[in-house]
Amino acid sequence: MYVFIESQPVGDYTVLGTVKKTGLVWSGKAKEMRDILVKRALKDYPDAEGIIFDDISLDHATVIKYK
Repeated sequence: MYVFIESQPVGDYTVLGTVKKTGLVWSGKAKEMRDILVKRALKDYPDAEGIIFDDISLDHATVIKYK
């Protein structure tokens, strides 16, 4: 899975949906937040090829598939 943080892919892509952090997290560190949302994205959108984090908080993201 390609991960974009405060950046956008250059190639064309289709938005599959969004994922949000819900519930509690252990440390709240960036790596943990990223891993939680990547796992959720793959569970909710099995065809996902990338994830775009719009801001540094990493509490929500857009899930994409390349065209």
